[in-house]
Amino acid sequence: MTAKHIAMIFTNMTYFDKFLFMEEAMKQTPFEIVRAQAEDAAALLDYLKIIGGETDNLSFGAEGVPLDEEAERAYLAMQADSRDNIQLLAKADGEIIGTASLNRKYGRMHHRAEFGISLKKAWWGCGA
Repeated sequence: MTAKHIAMIFTNMTYFDKFLFMEEAMKQTPFEIVRAQAEDAAALLDYLKIIGGETDNLSFGAEGVPLDEEAERAYLAMQADSRDNIQLLAKADGEIIGTASLNRKYGRMHHRAEFGISLKKAWWGCGA
């Protein structure tokens, strides 16, 4: 069962049915957590537009972040080579379903970091 198939079925269920379905589906749909690479830029920008439209708890909406693919690719390349920052992607069947990032502050604030996390709405409450 693919992540897209799960999302399609999920939209037509009651809350309780969603919970039961996702509990079973999560057992059958493995996901992996990988370090983001420059090649993930286009998929990540698409993902950010999706999650931006699913919640008001982000600094952007359905328009996504104000970066083009080239800028996102450069950002991810920098993150992949960094010892102070990391961008992780959760993927199910090759599709990005979540992200987590940790970015260290500079200078006198180097002992602090900024943490961000997001997850597609279809995967909320499922243990991902």
